[in-house]
Amino acid sequence: GVVYEAVQESLGRHVALKVIHHVHLDVKRLQRFEREARAIAHLHHTNIAPIFAIGEHEGLPYYAMQYIQGIGLDVLLSAWRRDGAPQGADRWALVARVGMQAGEALQYAHEQGVLHRDVKPANLLLDAYQSVWVTDFGLAKLAGQDDLTASGDVVGTLRYLAPEALRGETDERSDVYSLGLTLYELLTLSPPFGDLSQSELLRRVSEGEPERPRKLDPGIPRDLETIVLKATAREPEHRYPTA
Repeated sequence: GVVYEAVQESLGRHVALKVIHHVHLDVKRLQRFEREARAIAHLHHTNIAPIFAIGEHEGLPYYAMQYIQGIGLDVLLSAWRRDGAPQGADRWALVARVGMQAGEALQYAHEQGVLHRDVKPANLLLDAYQSVWVTDFGLAKLAGQDDLTASGDVVGTLRYLAPEALRGETDERSDVYSLGLTLYELLTLSPPFGDLSQSELLRRVSEGEPERPRKLDPGIPRDLETIVLKATAREPEHRYPTA
């Protein structure tokens, strides 16, 4: 999918317009796109970017979502690494607020039978009021529907993927894991598992664990580290059971 800033002329408002190109090349991708639109259309939550319209134009499917004036957490992380992150209590409070708001949004989605399955910094937007918006349910799995992936297919972004997802097994705790790794990166400014090749990263995700946050930065509050470590436990039964 490609996301454009656009104007919904009938109402004169800016929207984020997501369009899929070359859909004739990949029926499976088109089905995932349509699933994303259906999944988001049923979600109404303060921290989930709402969908306004779904359609198709000259063979290209699209949907329009609320345009969020803000930045992705991946962009924020890049700026923090380049220019230096805020220091002290304000930074830890921001990370905690991100975790709380994203957790509440994911919990609501889970209660509606929707798993996100691709939680990562780029899919969390921070607006001008420092509110978090969860976006891009493109890999969402609607409970009660046949999954489009075959057993064992890997769906999601490898670095933030829960270990069990490598076996094609996901549930609510898999989203908890991915959110935990996102918070880990906000706390430490280090990508989970470090800068590795794809094959080495695959091995680390499957078998390893990231370094403890306070080992990388002793200033991180112990309570925040404890939350992140529990959220990112290798075994799902050792994580928080709900977002």
